[in-house]
Amino acid sequence: MNDLAGKKVLFICPRFFGYEHEIKCSLAKLGAQVDYYDERPFNSSFAKILNRLNFKTLIKKSIEDYYSDIFKNAVVADYDYLLVVAPETITADFINNLKLNNKKIKTVLYLWDSIKNKKNASNLIEYFDKVVTFDKADSLMDSRISFLPLFYIDAYAKSLNKYKDYPYQFAFIGTAHSGRYKLVTTIADSLGMKKISNYLFYYSPSRLLFLLKKLFTNELSGISLKDISFKSMTSEEIISVLADTKVVIDIEHPNQNGLTMRTIEMVGMQKKLITTNRNVMEYDFYNPNNILVVDRENPHIDIHFIHSEYHHINDAIRDKYSLSSWLINLLSLK
Repeated sequence: MNDLAGKKVLFICPRFFGYEHEIKCSLAKLGAQVDYYDERPFNSSFAKILNRLNFKTLIKKSIEDYYSDIFKNAVVADYDYLLVVAPETITADFINNLKLNNKKIKTVLYLWDSIKNKKNASNLIEYFDKVVTFDKADSLMDSRISFLPLFYIDAYAKSLNKYKDYPYQFAFIGTAHSGRYKLVTTIADSLGMKKISNYLFYYSPSRLLFLLKKLFTNELSGISLKDISFKSMTSEEIISVLADTKVVIDIEHPNQNGLTMRTIEMVGMQKKLITTNRNVMEYDFYNPNNILVVDRENPHIDIHFIHSEYHHINDAIRDKYSLSSWLINLLSLK
């Protein structure tokens, strides 16, 4: 019998390309009754920018009211688990009050960003029974934090191009930040590929945020409005493109040590990957024939890597990174 059968889970996570829906559905498949709340109590781009720039005092009242309503419902529901993923606005008071009013609840926090990028997360650690991160360096620096890489959803394991006639030689799909555009362009140019054989998609959550970054930082150097989409691709669209791609490019944020979701998704999809994250070489699925690590400052692409075939990795290793395995480990289930 599964440990989650009949258990009630309060799940709080930002909306992020549909991953929150996938986690909720996977919890339900494991037997849980799940109530989901968006971790951010606002939808406007302006409020999100204020939050990202740490001007929370201007939106403090809306945050307090939002979590007050969740708390009232939670006291009645009498949850067995609180699962918080990627916190940005949730307060220590909310977690503490929830635990005071429900002695049996098990509280679990998962960080899918590095603490140096989300410094407010470090203030929450002491209030959770279990804290887990995708960033191995953060876990090594703080004994209260354990390490668990990210996951791939089932759709990535099922979306395989069996014909190996790829419309795209390589693809990049991601948010425009930290010099990604310049680096991906350099990689594309070094391969000498025709643009028609590439799929390059850069996303920004808001026009205002894009313009502010262009004005006050150099991380969007070289990229113009015409290169950016302010509408994100759906999960289905992303999976379809990546399934039709020979080699996928992924550029991690320079302030992160953990592997991106895209890296783990390519384990599920059994797809070749070019990455700037050297930490991938420490993982059990790493195979230099499947994953090419390039220097961020001077990326050199071995053309043999592009044209060679993918080497199958052990099924047990691949399954370890599935969403259901991730949840079982995260919640310490049998």
